[in-house]
Parts: sequence; C-alpha cells; structure tokens
Amino acid sequence: MRFSIFDLWPVALILAGLAILAHAFGFRAPAIAAGSDSTMLCVLGVRKEKVTSRTYRGGRIIALLGGCELDLTQADMENGAAELEIITIMGGVEIKVPDGWEVTGNMLPIMGGADIRTKAAPSGRRLIVNGAVIMGGVEIKSVAQEAR
Repeated sequence: MRFSIFDLWPVALILAGLAILAHAFGFRAPAIAAGSDSTMLCVLGVRKEKVTSRTYRGGRIIALLGGCELDLTQADMENGAAELEIITIMGGVEIKVPDGWEVTGNMLPIMGGADIRTKAAPSGRRLIVNGAVIMGGVEIKSVAQEAR
C-alpha cells in the first residue's frame, strides 16, 4: 500500500473551513482571555465544575466527544455582563444559572441544538453565550434558590 502526503489535501480543506468558521464567530487563540475566569476542555469524557466566584466574568468551554457541566448557581458577577464562549463538537454542555440571570444565546447549531430555559428578572446579571454547536447539544437552565 502506497501513501503520499498529497493524499491528505481533503483534510487540509476541512481544517481551513473550520478555521474560517471559528474566526467568523470570534473564537480567539487557545490562551485564556484577559477577562475570563476559566477554560473547560473535555475530550472523550465528562468534566464537572462548580464556580463560587463573586466576580465571575465568563470563560470558555470546549467539548469534543464528551460532556461538560458548569454550575454557576453559587456564582455572582460585578457590573456588566459575563461572556461565555462554547465550542461543542459531537458532545454536550449543561450550564446551570441562578434564577434572575438574563441569558443571551448567540450560538450556531449545526446538526445539533441549543436550549435556553431561564427565568430572567431585572437583577442586572447578564450572561452572554457565544459559539457553535456541531452535532451536539447545549442546555442552559435556571435553578431556583431552594433547589441549590
């Protein structure tokens, strides 16, 4: 069986397309952004994280063939909005926020889904979720204070 490096040109085209798509959605380099609190990376597994910060500013979640669970019910944020960036490829992300947080979803589902079920109140807390969901799912839901 003969193999040449030139047989991989379709892979290069796919990677270039993914890079263009990521750039179009504002995905930055893998370094943690200055305004973020954390980066969750999950590949072929499950990762759970609970945030208790009183100055939550956002972060990044990358799920590749795995699942991430982010619990923000004990978190709080200062003035302004927190920004969360999500890339999910054949994986799932579940985010729990406290009642009263306003959640804005700017996600592009490609053969996947994004479900935002929150109860917003005029508390001034705002979470902006950006990203892409490719053959996976993202669920963002409010959790009542009694259920925490």
